[in-house]
Amino acid sequence: MSKHRFHLLAIAMLRRGVALRHARRAALELQCHHRELVAQALGRGETAAQAQQSADAALGSDPVLIERYASQRELRSWAYRWRAGYVLAPLLGFAAAFAGTILVLAAISKPLVAALRHVSHPGVLNHRIDVVFSLLMLWLIPVVIAVGFGALAGKQHIALRWLSAGIVVLSICATLMNVQVALVGGSAHGSIGAGIGFNTTHLLPDLLHVSALVALTLIPAAWLRHRVMSGRVALE
Repeated sequence: MSKHRFHLLAIAMLRRGVALRHARRAALELQCHHRELVAQALGRGETAAQAQQSADAALGSDPVLIERYASQRELRSWAYRWRAGYVLAPLLGFAAAFAGTILVLAAISKPLVAALRHVSHPGVLNHRIDVVFSLLMLWLIPVVIAVGFGALAGKQHIALRWLSAGIVVLSICATLMNVQVALVGGSAHGSIGAGIGFNTTHLLPDLLHVSALVALTLIPAAWLRHRVMSGRVALE
């Protein structure tokens, strides 16, 4: 049995929820046991090829070995046990980042209002500020949150379906959010507003918004998950 086979066994265990340290140890134990079986077969006078076949048969098939370890709950990683939490985790991360950004913006709004009070075109400037913060809070933050959870999903070997479901939920909620920043100009200067709402008259634009946001978040998150997972399954 080649070393590559034990590497693949460890990867299969990881994908079944076995914690990384247990998968590594299991692969090493199986490899050592297989060597002992080969040595015993050679000691009985078998050829090298026969000894390999005898050891393979005595050790058991790959599906049986994988199931033996995957069925032991004490060997499973905590992330695998709570993998369904990835459906809501990105949304909760977005909510925390969104609220934090609002609080930071509220804290710096007063000095900004005083500094921008005498600008020549307050309406244009306020529109640009509003657009920038809308892009930041409703597009950039969801992408960053999704990519972060993509990396975490790769590190913990979470199935893509759980990450995808969480990103879709995140994208829908981010689409329903609205932000309004009026630092200068008009009677509402210095005000910051945010809310969530649904309007059937904007159903098609909202669906397009959700689709675009899912693409912008899921593609890099899934790619990063794959890269992180590929690096971890090297089992160096």
